[in-house]
Amino acid sequence: MKILYVVLILTILSCGNNSSKTTKSNLKQVEVSKSVDFEKQFQENLELSKQNSIKNMEIENELKKLKGEGVIGMWECNFSGYESNIKIFKKNGKYSSEIDFTKSKMKTKTEKLTLNTNKYFVQNSKNKEYYLIKEDGNLEMGDKQGLFTTALNIMPGSKKQELPKFDPNEVIGENIFTVVGNYSKSQPQTLKGTNNEFWLVFYEDLNTEFKVVKSDNKIVSSTVRN
Repeated sequence: MKILYVVLILTILSCGNNSSKTTKSNLKQVEVSKSVDFEKQFQENLELSKQNSIKNMEIENELKKLKGEGVIGMWECNFSGYESNIKIFKKNGKYSSEIDFTKSKMKTKTEKLTLNTNKYFVQNSKNKEYYLIKEDGNLEMGDKQGLFTTALNIMPGSKKQELPKFDPNEVIGENIFTVVGNYSKSQPQTLKGTNNEFWLVFYEDLNTEFKVVKSDNKIVSSTVRN
């Protein structure tokens, strides 16, 4: 009986020692694994930092080059039929614009501008065309009728923005050209029923029909097609 008791005690102690060794081994493996993960994460962060530094350097070089050319800003216009990249320059105290059409075969268009308050007016324009750099960096393009369209800021390093969301219920009483200039990229389609008093017009990308007073271009109603 005593012999069995001694054997049992030795077996328990032996199991305890093996368990302790296993636990220590497992802990060591966990530490090694953590060390490997940390090193991997460190290398990934280092590589990302290098890539960001290279990208920032490229942006700085592009901006420096554009500044040397006299470029004030650069924008992307997506209005249907007028897709283009637009630059505004200031050289020797004089302003000008350059429009490079991206989808049509139209030649690059250059314009002389006159800065009045905060608008760049196109010289000798019968329609009083103008450009306005907005607070968000985008470019408002308009004429005597109102806003034509909005071009998006694409200067190096800038975050490209999208046009605001259109809500047909909030445009009643607004100028039709200001509304579509902010929200639409498509050409207007005049509808049957248009007369000397009202203009009925449809904008495809908004999927909306507008009834507009011709005398002041104010929207009377807006109906989304089903």
